[in-house]
Amino acid sequence: MKRLLYLCWGNIHDNGKAGCALRGVNKKIKYHLVQFQNNGYTTQLKYVESKGDSWANLLGVFSSYMSWDTVYSKPIYDVVYIRFAHIDYGFIKLMLKFKKRNPKVKILLEIPTYPYKGEMIGLKNRILYMKDRFFSLFLRFCTDRIVLSTPDFKSLFGVKTLYIPNGVDYNAVGETKYTQENINEVHLIAVSTMQFWHGYDRLIRGMAEFYERNSKYRVILHLVGNGDAFKNYKDLVHENELENYVIFEGPQEGRELDSIYEKCFIGVASLGIHRIDSDLKVSTLKIKEYVSRGLPVITAGYTDMYNNKTKRYILKFQSDESNIDIDKIVQFYLGLYSESKCIRHSVRKIFRPYCDMEELFKPMIDYLN
Repeated sequence: MKRLLYLCWGNIHDNGKAGCALRGVNKKIKYHLVQFQNNGYTTQLKYVESKGDSWANLLGVFSSYMSWDTVYSKPIYDVVYIRFAHIDYGFIKLMLKFKKRNPKVKILLEIPTYPYKGEMIGLKNRILYMKDRFFSLFLRFCTDRIVLSTPDFKSLFGVKTLYIPNGVDYNAVGETKYTQENINEVHLIAVSTMQFWHGYDRLIRGMAEFYERNSKYRVILHLVGNGDAFKNYKDLVHENELENYVIFEGPQEGRELDSIYEKCFIGVASLGIHRIDSDLKVSTLKIKEYVSRGLPVITAGYTDMYNNKTKRYILKFQSDESNIDIDKIVQFYLGLYSESKCIRHSVRKIFRPYCDMEELFKPMIDYLN
């Protein structure tokens, strides 16, 4: 069997803690490792820790923000897969070491979001971004492919790309059952790390307008998770007296998360990706998780699964700062759930070719073989 080393940031490893803000990233890593193992690779997962925010680590041309020097080890690997970290001198030096030890090694660098400049907020991140821009020029000498979930890029930094959209393990997820107790209640679920680009403030403001009209329908939003935007959402709910309609569920997993999904009819994906970059095309893992459970989704802007077969199950809003029109969500819900009791089975079946990691991972395995 061939040996594969999988590298990723130390701060995304949650040690099984339910409160980890980036549990979705860990799921994706798990999906990747399963696919590599199913295709004949023995895998080793290593986490690269940050050295800290000292000015020496940030500003030195030949210094590194990450502890790349702790990664190199005795085994000779056939494949090295890196989930994106800032490119600096230490990173380039490490990749060249792997190449020297085994000239046939395939080195793949995954960049989950491209372009990523819009995510680099604050002085520290701006400094890291500038170093990244410079040392990325050297990737062509030590990297065989750049893995993107963003389409339309044949190469980056002089390196050919592999387009691998985000996906889930369909067999592991399974269809979520639900009970429809009251057709006049529309339960929405949003599971996220609550960052500014998720844009749930647009939805909350739309709900405030909706309830000013005393509609006969009750739209209830279940926010699952925690993160930087949590306080903003909490304040917005309080200002608009929506405490009865927006439920902060906190970070959940396992049976507790399943029970929330069973109450809900529609999944809410990101509504603010334009805040990072108005032209950004991302393959959102959360949408894949919603539809794999059988939930139709609402989103804003680009989605890699929107086509003639799937569009009836995706309600798209404009990529701007306008409030989300809740009446459109109600009509979307009524149009789907009033016509069929097998809606979740239909959603799951139609989206499977666009979401199942086993299918989406084939170009990766074909390249490595």
